[in-house]
Amino acid sequence: MLFPECGRRPNEMRNLLAQLRKVTEATDSLRP
Repeated sequence: MLFPECGRRPNEMRNLLAQLRKVTEATDSLRP
């Protein structure tokens, strides 16, 4: 697995995914 700590820290994983989603949404809005 890419994230071996995923099972131990599901909350941190969820936060990282949320941040990634925010970043992707921001970059998508920058595109014309």
